[in-house]
Parts: sequence; structure tokens; C-alpha cells
Amino acid sequence: MTDNDIVYGVKVVNAFKSYRRNKVFNGLNMNVKSGSIYGLLGPSGCGKSTLLQCIMGSMELDSGCIELKAIHLKDVGYMPQSICLETTLTIKETFEYYGTLYNMSKKDIEIKKDELVAFLQLPNLNSMIKDISGGQSRRVSLGVCLLHNPKLIILDEPTVGIDPLLRQEIWDGLLKMVVEQQKTIIITTHYIEEANLANCIGLMRNGVLVEEGAPQDIISKYEADSLESAFLTLCSYQDTNEVPTVRLYCYKGAFYFSSIYSVSIMLSERMDGILGRSMFAGVTILELLISMFCISNALIVCHSFISIIITYMLFSNPIIISSGLFVYVILIIIISWIGFLFGLLAAGITPTKSGGVHIMNGWALSQMLLSGGVWPIDGQAKLLRSVSELLPMRLAGKTMNDITLKGWTMDHPSVIMGTTATFAHAVLLLLILIVLSKVKKDMWVIHK
Repeated sequence: MTDNDIVYGVKVVNAFKSYRRNKVFNGLNMNVKSGSIYGLLGPSGCGKSTLLQCIMGSMELDSGCIELKAIHLKDVGYMPQSICLETTLTIKETFEYYGTLYNMSKKDIEIKKDELVAFLQLPNLNSMIKDISGGQSRRVSLGVCLLHNPKLIILDEPTVGIDPLLRQEIWDGLLKMVVEQQKTIIITTHYIEEANLANCIGLMRNGVLVEEGAPQDIISKYEADSLESAFLTLCSYQDTNEVPTVRLYCYKGAFYFSSIYSVSIMLSERMDGILGRSMFAGVTILELLISMFCISNALIVCHSFISIIITYMLFSNPIIISSGLFVYVILIIIISWIGFLFGLLAAGITPTKSGGVHIMNGWALSQMLLSGGVWPIDGQAKLLRSVSELLPMRLAGKTMNDITLKGWTMDHPSVIMGTTATFAHAVLLLLILIVLSKVKKDMWVIHK
């Protein structure tokens, strides 16, 4: 079966959501097949409940879209994390109240009420909500969610505080609904072992789903003996990849080689007087710069090709094949342009070759340190972090990391933003060079 043949009950595409400066979703994608149970896992505070609220329409995304197969409000049943029931009503009155809201007949309410009492092992229906235990209240809340026979069922930690035996019976009932009635169920849970019963699970962390698939497929993929071990391995793997060693090697090399090339050639020709003599013979600065630019690009393409083969093929670093890889290559080229232009700038403001090389080394190492390659961004002071986030190596490196590790494509908003901001650095350097060449005549020439 191809992706086009799969019918999704819920589909979340490129979801972004922030509270002030805290990013809850950072390009989150989620696919819930119709007629299946989807287990949403993640640490407390990672945004699971917020995601469910957005799917319900109670909250709006900053950007992105959510597609639902459900047509009417009655097609959706929702159980919130909190009980959210009127404590002065009895269980029977609670069912009658919500059944009336969903336009159910008294007969249908009675039939469904009897089914739920047997399924959820509810206490005496004449008991008031305030007089029953927390676990019993959660079962009533689940009953209210299932009362109107919805097609899409959204459950936010429904089994918290329920004894293991009854929890298993509830899962058996949900699985039976999926098989016999083709219900689509999204369920969040802290119990990783019960998530094994879901048809598909997603691990939410750092604003994205870092893994999505069938439980056994994930266990096999990470060569683990349990789902919990697989998730621990995955979290450790994600944390390790927050240190951008692979992308650092690629873009640092592109920047450094281009800058050293341009500053060395310009200052060598300048100090030897070759540039001045060539200009006297008719060669213009523009012609020289264009030739150097073409040679630099050719060298960077070769360097990048070799670097990618070494890092992703020889050493088997993780990479996801997508259309974003085209942008990955473009970013390496743009970083080489920035290095080339900065080398020209250094050559124009320093009188000696060693001075130019020192400037390039200092700037390259400073960027490598501040862009997260050595010193994590989160460990920096607030003001310094604001500066580091705007550095070209940081912008390009973060985008490259998202492309290779998260599989983000070239039309992803963050990829577009990161590429545009990196290119803006190149344009800014070019404008600075143009202005300086107008102000400082013969900035690259020493007449001998």
C-alpha cells in the first residue's frame, strides 16, 4: 500500500506553536491512520495536551495545518486530562446531561449508559461525582467521551489512577472498537508498556515527533528489547545529535577554505605587486574577483562532495533523504560565499598576509565556538545567545541539522527562513565591500 492509498483520520502538517519565547511545536508532523489507535508519548510538559487542544480546535496553531476526517462536532469525543465534571451531579445525571447536549434520545442514552457501566465497571449511577474516588471519576469522564458513539476519540491520559487489571480491560475494549467499528483513537499515556498495544506510536520531544511507527518496528529499528529501551536510546541519540559535529565539519570547512583562499591570494598578489601590474596591463578588479570566485566555488564543490561521502557514507552518520538535501548543498555553497567575501574584506583592511590569516582564524574559531559546535547555545548568557543565534554558521548549521536528522524538506518554513537569513549575510557582506571600495580607493592594490 502506497502513502496515497492510506486514509488518515488526523494529519498534522508543519505545526508551529509558541508561548512567548517557548516553542511548543517546532515543525511537528503527525499522521494518524483511520481505524487505528495512535499512542502519543512524551515527557510531562512537552506539549501533548496542547497538541490535542489544537486538534480539537480549542487552540490555534501559529502556522501549519491540521486535517480531520471528522465532519461534525458529534463525530469527535474528547476526554481531557482533568476530570472536568460537575461534582454536584450524579453519574446518571451526568450521562443524561451530556447525552442531551449531543441530541441523543432518552432511549439511546439508556442503552449506551448500560454498555458503559459494564465496560468501565462504574459504581452506583446514583452516586454523586464528588463522593466517588479519583479513578472512578476518570472512568465516568471516559464514559462521557464515549457516550455519543464518536468516530474520532481523543483521550488525554485516560488510564491514570486506574488499577492495572481494569486498565487492560479498557484497552481491550478500545481495541475491539477499532476492529469492529473502525474507530480512530488518539491516546496520550505515561505508561510506555501499555503503548505497546497501540497500532502506531509517536514520541514527542523538543517540539517535534522524533519517531513515529508501529511499536515492534521501533523496537527492531533501535535493536532494543523493549519499547522503553528503544525510547531511551532514541532520546540519547537525539541529545547527542544536538552537538552539531557532522554539519560543523561541512560548513566550517566551506567557510574556512574559501576565506583563507581569498585572503591569501589577494594579499599575495597585493604584496608582490602582481595585482597592480596586471591592472596596469588591463585586468580589472572585477575580472580578478570573478575568476577567483569561480575557482573558489569549484574547489568548494569538490570539498563538499568529499566531505559528504566521508561523513555520511564512510562513517555512516544519520541522514534522511528528502528534497531538503538540495538546500543542504546550497547552504554549503552560500557559507563558502560568505567566507570568500569575508576573506576579501580582511584583505582590504589589513596590510600583511599574516594579519589577514589571523583575522580569518579568529573569526572562524569564534563562530565555531558560539554557534553551538563547542559551547551549547543553551549554556550561553541571554545576551550572548541572542548574538549567537544570528551568526551565519549557526543559521546554516541548524538548518542543515534539521534537514539531515529530521527530514525537513525544502518547503519547510524553518528551512526557508534559515536559508534566507544565511543568504542575507552574504548580501550584507557584499554591500559592505562595495561601500568600502568606494570609500577606500585601491583597497586591494599596493603600487610598487
